[in-house]
Amino acid sequence: MSGEELLTWIAIGLMIVERISFVVMRFYEIRSNAITRELEMKLQELQNRQ
Repeated sequence: MSGEELLTWIAIGLMIVERISFVVMRFYEIRSNAITRELEMKLQELQNRQ
């Protein structure tokens, strides 16, 4: 395996890792937004009761 081939495979690997981490980050962002919304609704309910 030549140095150029090795660099190509490293580049491909990095692109795949970057893609996966992007998807994971989006997933957690969406999840935390949903949790935040839920907490805000519960807080609103408590304030309305008082």
